[in-house]
Amino acid sequence: MRDIPELSAKNNLKTTKGMKTMRIKIIALALSVALVLCLCGCSPKDNSSSSDAEVLDKFVIYHNSKALDSALSAAVRSYEKATGKKIGVKYAESGLLAAAEAEKPALYVVDAADDLSDWFNKGLIGDVSSLFGGVSVDPGLWLSASGSYGVPLVLEGYGYIFDRDMLADLFGVEDVTDLADDLRACSYNDFMGFVSAVETYIAAPSAASVTVNGNEYTFAAAKTGKAQMLSGVFALTSESSRAYEYLMNYALAARFGGKNEISAAAENDTAAAKEAFAAAARAIDDLTSHIAGTGGSMGRGDDFVGGDYTYSAAIDAFTGGFALFYPGSTGDAADFKKSSVTFGKNLDILPMKLPIAEGGVTASGMSTEKLNRSIVIGSRYYLALNPNANAAAASAARDFVKWLYTDSAGMAAFSEAFGGVAFNYSGTAGVPENGVSMPNDSTSSDLSTEEGSSSTARGKTRTGSGNSSTESEASGTLDSILSTDDEAASMPDADLSTSGGSLSTESGAADTAGYALSDSLSRAVAHYYTSGNWIPELVTAMPRAWRADAFGKSLTDYWNKPAWSDEDRENLVTGWINSWAK
Repeated sequence: MRDIPELSAKNNLKTTKGMKTMRIKIIALALSVALVLCLCGCSPKDNSSSSDAEVLDKFVIYHNSKALDSALSAAVRSYEKATGKKIGVKYAESGLLAAAEAEKPALYVVDAADDLSDWFNKGLIGDVSSLFGGVSVDPGLWLSASGSYGVPLVLEGYGYIFDRDMLADLFGVEDVTDLADDLRACSYNDFMGFVSAVETYIAAPSAASVTVNGNEYTFAAAKTGKAQMLSGVFALTSESSRAYEYLMNYALAARFGGKNEISAAAENDTAAAKEAFAAAARAIDDLTSHIAGTGGSMGRGDDFVGGDYTYSAAIDAFTGGFALFYPGSTGDAADFKKSSVTFGKNLDILPMKLPIAEGGVTASGMSTEKLNRSIVIGSRYYLALNPNANAAAASAARDFVKWLYTDSAGMAAFSEAFGGVAFNYSGTAGVPENGVSMPNDSTSSDLSTEEGSSSTARGKTRTGSGNSSTESEASGTLDSILSTDDEAASMPDADLSTSGGSLSTESGAADTAGYALSDSLSRAVAHYYTSGNWIPELVTAMPRAWRADAFGKSLTDYWNKPAWSDEDRENLVTGWINSWAK
């Protein structure tokens, strides 16, 4: 019987060795599995984050703009939360066109400023005209002259941006409703008269008066508030090439009815645009003759061309209170915040004017009055569908885009991620149009055209306190939208039913977490858009080489000249026309 313990010990030893061997095999197997997972890139991670090509639900959004990366990622996270579908976002650092051709993603974001000819030649951009059913992309916002080949991501407004609080301090009043409306509607000569009056006031402040659109306004007796630092009118540099292109949009809109007509003119009669181009040359001359610097007023010359006066300096001049107007895009507002985090709670935008007679405006449906009242509206980026993607990915991509622009949760995600104005923004309260839940920001009474929004006090002489809300019918004007409290508009629990911040208010289905424009600049662009007082960004239909060389570089030859002669402007225009014809 003594053999039993010894046998048991041997058996225990064998068992222990066997267990160790098994554990070693299990560990080895686990390590092998982990290694395979790592090599396959299947480790758990958030596929909705940026620069990640892994797909859980059919497709990934490709783009090449780091500025959009976080916004796109925020939008897809909202989509996952609302639908349970998880999609990815990839930054195509090596080249978006090459990635689109090789990897065939279903959806990507293209930059309208790029040369898109290769995209179309390779068949990489599909028609989106029927994507939203009865709601289509306005022809003025088409990515291509030949059709609707992209969904405008966010609408931008181009014009003279200004701080309404500064304008109020300039005239010593609290309300600038009437003055802002008159500046919107006035002629080019009236507007430049106002610019000259402001420069005179800056040099020698006094309670002088200025007439705008037939109405008289009186400056504050002395510089006060935000107007104390004014040194000039426009915050502008020789580097602000896009600002000069914005003016060219007015010249093109005066002569051509759309991008397709511009494309046709490039092959036929470019000389027909000469009168409109001459007006643009004069406008650029006038614009660059009234520049504000951070150290005082300045004109064209060495300081304007070289030195430290760059794009950033122009931003600083505007946000620092040295300039009254910033000629640029609402998309530049992000740079305003970088310059001054406290700036820009009450911004507005005015149309760029063009010195052209009624007889020089020959485009169908266009008039001098409409040009004077309109800002330029366009989109820098477009969501493009790839016709070469597989069917499942293409269907999933279409579902996402439709959700983003038509579903109430999608519109809330759009507003939170991108801000600004969507291409299908209507602003009307009540039942959604054409069965599509349309974005909402203002009541239908807020959307009357500029023609119907003027004050009942028109024709009166307005001075000092006379330019007050008691003499103005704010309801129905752009001003009534701009006066909406920013904080209330951005708070999800705020009662926006009276200001139009809710969705489907007539049906009682108010959704204060839905689409809302929380800043005054976006609300201003929305009003121009819904009232029809806008012109498209037609300059993108011009040949890319013309924009970069014939137009852009030609101006550099004249920035050093403090004054331009008639011959200078004539030479500019002749160069623009001849190079376009080539």
